[in-house]
Amino acid sequence: MKKNFSLFTFLFLSFLSIQKIQANYYPYESKAAKLSEASFKRYVVPQLKSISKEFYHIIVKLHPAHDSLIKLNAQGKSLVKSLNAFEVSCPTMKVGCDDKLKTIYKMSRNIDKTILTIQKYKVTFDGISRKNDNGLYYMKLIGLLDKIGNNNYKLMHYLEEYRLTANTNYSSFFSKKHVITRLIHDILVNTKMAMTGFLNENIQSDFEAVWFHFITPLEESVIDDNNKNFLVSQLENLNISWNTFHMKMTKGNFKLDKSITSIIKIMHNRWNSILKIILR
Repeated sequence: MKKNFSLFTFLFLSFLSIQKIQANYYPYESKAAKLSEASFKRYVVPQLKSISKEFYHIIVKLHPAHDSLIKLNAQGKSLVKSLNAFEVSCPTMKVGCDDKLKTIYKMSRNIDKTILTIQKYKVTFDGISRKNDNGLYYMKLIGLLDKIGNNNYKLMHYLEEYRLTANTNYSSFFSKKHVITRLIHDILVNTKMAMTGFLNENIQSDFEAVWFHFITPLEESVIDDNNKNFLVSQLENLNISWNTFHMKMTKGNFKLDKSITSIIKIMHNRWNSILKIILR
């Protein structure tokens, strides 16, 4: 199973690398990049938040099941953040640590509920598998969801065991802390891989590329961490990633619905307005 996962990861990252090389066709005019703190907070961050929301809105418009997959990915990210906070504040169990473990457990239960919501689309999977050659494509998604569900079930079990043995004579015998950490990070990795799972295979790789190289870095480093320097230092790479996606979706042969391309053009205008603020 690990070999298959490694091969999939390698092929996926290789594709993204090719995409980036091809994207260099779009020239980036190097200028002195400057961004005041006021402009960053009052204008740039709100515009980036809108771009992020519009991206997810497009994915949901392309298939309503993505609403649950987006939620699942957000739950995976929150789970990792809560785990990191727990490991920092609770190297050993003390007052308040059990409540934090309880919170992580509740997050795990919510992931379980979200997976159950997604499973209602199994009829869609089966129908597509019978009608065309996309069966393997959807089976990969089902496999990812099954893996998330299995890991999450194990996680809940170990969290329950951790809580039961904490602050007892048996606490020193609990040896699954590293397993809990691994399971949580595996859940996040697989929720990321599953998030665009209902997209048509002709456009899925392009949406994944812009999500991994543009949307996600901006969310994690700029929107969440308010890292202005990251935006300025990575401006060229971000611009290449976005323009590649924009060009393919609006001028390619994908024939997307006009309502989709209209949103992409709005996002493009937002991004250009940010560039003007930084490169003026």
